[in-house]
Amino acid sequence: MTDDVQAIKNLVYSYAELLDTGDLDGIGAIFERAGVRMSGSDYEIRGSDAMRSLIADTVQLYDGIPRTKHVITNVIVEIDADGCTATARSYYTALQEHPDLPLQAILAATSKVLNDVSWDCDRRG
Repeated sequence: MTDDVQAIKNLVYSYAELLDTGDLDGIGAIFERAGVRMSGSDYEIRGSDAMRSLIADTVQLYDGIPRTKHVITNVIVEIDADGCTATARSYYTALQEHPDLPLQAILAATSKVLNDVSWDCDRRG
């Protein structure tokens, strides 16, 4: 179970890394069969196309990258009793450098990832 928890944490951290480098296709791949629900909302984003579109429509890119650094903390992973589904919660702070401004905090929030694709009972076989 410890390996499973670490694999899920790695996905959370990979998302931030992919976003910070502007790899929208990589972000989409992570969310192929996963869902994300932002704190305070019942709206769930599910699937690679939906996630890629969300990022493309809402993140300002400068020469293909958002000029951000996402800092992920307080990752909590809960694996369900069946051993095949899990939920991860985390806190993140997004820092961004704008062409006319220095690096600064632009967002702090919590997120929840439901049964992420790359950690899947079928794949763990």
